[in-house]
Amino acid sequence: MHQDQLIVKEALAGKSAKEIKKVLKDEKINMKAKEIVASLSTYGFVYDEEEGKWVQVMPLHPFTDDEVKKLKELATVESQGKLKQTLTKDITDAAAALSSEERKSKTFYIDQGMAQQAKEFAEEKGIKLAEFVEIALLDAMEKYR
Repeated sequence: MHQDQLIVKEALAGKSAKEIKKVLKDEKINMKAKEIVASLSTYGFVYDEEEGKWVQVMPLHPFTDDEVKKLKELATVESQGKLKQTLTKDITDAAAALSSEERKSKTFYIDQGMAQQAKEFAEEKGIKLAEFVEIALLDAMEKYR
C-alpha cells in the first residue's frame, strides 16, 4: 500500500499523527509527525480537537479529462455569448452589457491624438472611456479571430 493511502486509511480509523507514525515505522517508512500532518492536510484533513481525530473536510474528487474538456467548452460558449451581447449597434447598450465585476487596472500607451479622440467619442456617447476601450477590444478580438 502506498504511504499516502496508508496515512489516510489510518487517519480515517481515528489515529493521531503519532499513532500513524508508529504504523508507518512498522511498515519501514520513516516520516516525521509534521510530514504526516502536512500529507493529511493536502488530502483535506484537519484534526478535530474536540473529537480527538482527523476529519476530512474537503474530499478530493478531481475532474476527469473528459469533465475538464466539457467545462472548457462551457466556459468558451459562455464567453462567446457575452461577447456577442456586447457587439450591438448602440454603444450605450454595449456598455450596459459589460460586466462590472472583476475589474483590473491596466496602463496602455497610445498616440496622444488617438487618446483625445477616444476620450471625446466616449464623452459624446455618454459612456466611460474604460467601457469604450473594452468594447473596442472585444470588437477587435471578434473581427480578427
